[in-house]
Amino acid sequence: MLKDKRLDEPIDLLSYEKQLWTNGVKTIAGIDEAGRGPLAGPVVAAAVILDQREIPEGVNDSKKLTAKNRDILFDLIKEKSVDYSTGIVWQDEIDKSDILRSTHLAMRKAIGSLKEKPEHLLIDGRRFPDKIFKQTAIISGDSLSASIASASIIAKVTRDRIMLQISKIYPEYEFEKHKGYGTSLHINRINQFGPSPAHRHTFKRVKGIKPKVNLNDPKQLGKYGEKIACLELIKEGYEILEQNYWAGGREYELDIVVKKDNAVVFVEVKSKYHEGFGEPEQWVGEKKQAQISKAAQSYLMEKNPDGEEYRFDVIAIKFLNDNYRIKHIIDAFRS
Repeated sequence: MLKDKRLDEPIDLLSYEKQLWTNGVKTIAGIDEAGRGPLAGPVVAAAVILDQREIPEGVNDSKKLTAKNRDILFDLIKEKSVDYSTGIVWQDEIDKSDILRSTHLAMRKAIGSLKEKPEHLLIDGRRFPDKIFKQTAIISGDSLSASIASASIIAKVTRDRIMLQISKIYPEYEFEKHKGYGTSLHINRINQFGPSPAHRHTFKRVKGIKPKVNLNDPKQLGKYGEKIACLELIKEGYEILEQNYWAGGREYELDIVVKKDNAVVFVEVKSKYHEGFGEPEQWVGEKKQAQISKAAQSYLMEKNPDGEEYRFDVIAIKFLNDNYRIKHIIDAFRS
């Protein structure tokens, strides 16, 4: 129980939940989001249904907690809650719509991913357009409701971890320090390097600034495509292990190494900038496949990932003016 500094009265973070539980409502989902304001990365919403018999101790508004405590509570909430889920809307989707609609979409994704159907929603802030579920909107709800506070922690930690992955792809922006928010450091880096595909290009401070890359230069095209491929893999739930990894005494290079569901995946990226004959993935012929296979075997011996399964994917990217088309070919070839 916390105290309100203005009134010096204790705040019961379960007051909204207790009222609903007393009225026979058993499954209450707290809903909150993280990432409405940043200039880069996704907006993430979370839904959490707490177990009234076992509320994680120390739950509070994620903004009032240290990163260490958020990480601890993140695991506790997942372990002790009846159900939880997240919904993610990525920066390219935000650019096609707007941040308000994207936030509502992320919330719908989070609610829709719950295994338990909630009888009532507790929403941080204002109501969102939905006629299916009964809901209560609570201004500053993450400081007044344990369910919403739990959702704020799940959303915040999930998004922060995504931004740390993105920081590995684009270290020049130092996303690990600001998580995409519009700090002076971040704005300076945008002005210096131009925006990346991880940025929200319709947002103020980013809009109108062109990426500083020459796609007619094969080296720049290749590196730019590899970073886009990494971003796509993060969106698909992969963990980036290595980028441009030289194996076998620098004999062969692996473009990207990722992991998902206990499988190590070696990803070859091919990019093309102009229309014409053939698709980018057609450049991964038998000779190239043999080189990648040898490099992969060297990697497995060097890193020794405990006998995990592995496979070979190809990501093909075709740039068309200011846009691109991306194709992820899973299990593209065998060793």
